[in-house]
Amino acid sequence: WVKGHAGHVENERAAQLARRSHAELVALFVETGDAGRPGKGTRGGAPAAGTNLEAHFGHAAEILGRGHFSGRRVAAGDLVQAVLDEAARDFDFLFMGAAPEQALDGATVRRIVRGSPVPVVILQDRRAPTDPPFARLLVPVDGSLFSRYAAELAFAYAGAGGAHVSILHVASERHHLKDAEGQLVRELGPLAASHGASMSVRIRLGETPGDVIVDEALGGGDDLLILGT
Repeated sequence: WVKGHAGHVENERAAQLARRSHAELVALFVETGDAGRPGKGTRGGAPAAGTNLEAHFGHAAEILGRGHFSGRRVAAGDLVQAVLDEAARDFDFLFMGAAPEQALDGATVRRIVRGSPVPVVILQDRRAPTDPPFARLLVPVDGSLFSRYAAELAFAYAGAGGAHVSILHVASERHHLKDAEGQLVRELGPLAASHGASMSVRIRLGETPGDVIVDEALGGGDDLLILGT
């Protein structure tokens, strides 16, 4: 159901999401034999990304339950192709972690996102794996199908973990504010209810949606931003 690569924080966040869905989580660790590169093994020693790997796998298994979690190691010359080949088997989502400086523009992330046969969830999380689950989720929406997918993912997580979802819409003109909140409640309220998630709506005025989203994420008290693109 969910595929992770390198098996650290993203593994345990995915487990929190899958816990109440009776889903299966498979954590994938690819060893390529290349030293010193994130997510790759090292010749003649322990894999760089595999430090405490068994401990991370064990913690995810405790969250989800041993019957719904397994770890998988594969050896390959091309990390990206190995991940894509695994994702093409019978999974619904691909979860992967990324360093802040590589979250969107790293070569590995780009290749996986462009080539993946299933939706990709990229997690950038500076918190420790043992920190509590996210409690306040912020989801910007613009009416696109991708933002709706992001909202549905947020509702699934919130329903599983008791979190609250704040839907954010940025309007460029004041007259667009009229009834925007009511429309979003009508469109997304039933979806939130189907997952047992609580939801509220924020409407903000601004000419540059990206700046408004960042301001809300920094000052709104949220601890997870879920963005569909």
